[in-house]
Amino acid sequence: MKKKDLTVEAREALGSIWNSVLSKGRTWGSKAKANNPYAGTNITMIDEDEVVIVNQIGEELMVREFERTGGTTLGSKVKIKLAEAGLLKRN
Repeated sequence: MKKKDLTVEAREALGSIWNSVLSKGRTWGSKAKANNPYAGTNITMIDEDEVVIVNQIGEELMVREFERTGGTTLGSKVKIKLAEAGLLKRN
C-alpha cells in the first residue's frame, strides 16, 4: 500500500498562510541520502526573515523553523560559486 502524502493535505490546510507569505514553493529532498530529514516533498514558506519547512517523516508531519542569519557555510559556498560564474558582483 502506498504511503499517504500528508504534505498534500498540509498544503490545503495552510492555504491562507501560503497566499500571504512573500515566497513559497514545493521542494524535494533526496531519498538516496541516508537519514536525510528533508527527503521527499517539502513545503517551504518564507516571510521577511523567517523560513518554515513542513515535510513528512514516516506517518507524521514535521515543522522546522528558521530565522535569518549570516555567515553560514552554505551561504559562503553559494556566493563563491556565483562569483566564480560571474553572476555575483558583490557579497
